[in-house]
Amino acid sequence: MKVKDPDARPIRVGLIGCGFYAQNHLHAWRDLASENGTLAAVCDRDESKARAAGEKFGVP
Repeated sequence: MKVKDPDARPIRVGLIGCGFYAQNHLHAWRDLASENGTLAAVCDRDESKARAAGEKFGVP
């Protein structure tokens, strides 16, 4: 059983790199959105990868 702390501040995460291994992290952070975590930013040397990940995972 998980207990949420009502005073806990939200966690905002930025992920550097959107390659193959990053996909696991992106899925995990998306799943944690309901647990007081937010994927706030992504970046990659390849702009198209960053844009694709941002669109897929709802990152502005």
